[in-house]
Amino acid sequence: MRWLRNSGHHFIWIVPLGFLLESTIRRMAEPDLFFYYALVQRYLTEGIWPKLDPFLYTLPNDTLMSAHQWLGYWIFYIPYQLGGWAGPILFKTLIVALLFLLPLLPFYLKKLAPPPHFALIWTCAIYITHHRFRERVSLFGDLFIVLLVAGLLWFKDRKLFWYSLPFMFLIWAQLHPSWPLGGVVLLAHFFSQSPRTWQTHHWICTVLALLAPLLNPLGVEGYLYPFVFTRDVEPYLRQHVVEWLPLTDSRIFTYYFLYAPFVTLVPLIIWQMWRQRREVKLFELFVFALSIGLCIKSVRFGMLAQVLNLLLLVQLELRRPLLPMGIHRHWVTIVSLVMLCLGLIVFKHWFNPSWRVPIAQRFTFESDYFPTAAVEFLDRAKPKMRIFNSFGFGGFLAWHWQGNPKIFYHGFSTNFQFYEQNYLQSQLDRTRLNQVIAEYDIGIFLVSRLGNDNPLLDQLRQHEDFQMIYQDKTAFIYAKRDPRVFE
Repeated sequence: MRWLRNSGHHFIWIVPLGFLLESTIRRMAEPDLFFYYALVQRYLTEGIWPKLDPFLYTLPNDTLMSAHQWLGYWIFYIPYQLGGWAGPILFKTLIVALLFLLPLLPFYLKKLAPPPHFALIWTCAIYITHHRFRERVSLFGDLFIVLLVAGLLWFKDRKLFWYSLPFMFLIWAQLHPSWPLGGVVLLAHFFSQSPRTWQTHHWICTVLALLAPLLNPLGVEGYLYPFVFTRDVEPYLRQHVVEWLPLTDSRIFTYYFLYAPFVTLVPLIIWQMWRQRREVKLFELFVFALSIGLCIKSVRFGMLAQVLNLLLLVQLELRRPLLPMGIHRHWVTIVSLVMLCLGLIVFKHWFNPSWRVPIAQRFTFESDYFPTAAVEFLDRAKPKMRIFNSFGFGGFLAWHWQGNPKIFYHGFSTNFQFYEQNYLQSQLDRTRLNQVIAEYDIGIFLVSRLGNDNPLLDQLRQHEDFQMIYQDKTAFIYAKRDPRVFE
């Protein structure tokens, strides 16, 4: 019991850390990563970054907006070249670990042990955000926003922090187009402070930081892209893509863990702020409002929102501890916290059996999500007519085929009018489906069996011109009853 009192509040962190590693070291199931690799390999082959989409036969002159985050693709590609699929999986694990460890930095700098109840809070945050532990360049955007907020909370009096901002925004603009949110955070910090605290180097560094993203491969076009994306593309994403759905959308009400912050971290922050209501800074209130807004705005911002909440909890705890340290050293408290952490982990894994996959089998991509066997079948069959592919297969097919043959659609195209008129409508309307087949001379349908394309499968099963020639646990292949398909 003496050991528990003296050291248990340190070793309790093994539980959330193990939970984090178990949740991140998983088979790669991110279709966008294949598209990153397709673009990098295209560049290595041709020596230029594609301006027009080289992978689609339906939209051959479609502008491919990807050069603005070219560095993010390369950073994910290099680990793949060095370590196969283990490379991006472990690299993603490193970034996620940094996101969750950064809020604890002040305790390390002050040589203080985080309060043991924080281990339970971190376990809860990992549980809430585990769905975002994916190999995406958006991780870089989340990381830079967390670094910026942490710097403004804890290092705003250091000139080195301000001098680093232009370089930070310059790199940020090459990694992910979320840097305008960083600009909003910077401006919010300025206007939440007294003008008497504004210094010349603050203004100069902020202006340079906001101008630095102009230095990107697309110049002004790349600088404006985040704003054009918000205006023109995001409304379609919020209709059709799950990760962009707001928490107010009834289609995600069954994912209860997404709403857990509102009964865990958020009430705790409100309680702490109420206790410190005379000391809470305006910028801290802004960060709290930002985290709430991001959490509600869409599923994709869930992890960033919770890490911002963790930053705030550390800030509030450093100002005034929630509980006296003595109570944390009691063995009953430590054991109870460990049991609560383990209980939350068991609850999460009760609904997700993927934890049973041995660690040695996790360093690959998830074959249940991507049509590896079906594509091998088509490679052998060599169809001569065009292929209609499920939306979720687009990135994998672009990477595997490199534009030979070209595909029907992929998730990096921002032409959502085409998506609605030719992909969605053809699933629900037999007449429209036949028009699409005739217009694009389609002889093969490669369709996912995960459920998103069930209306299309129902039509193909009843279609007199098509027959199923292949199926496995991932995909169906339907071929047209036309000798030209395999001539």
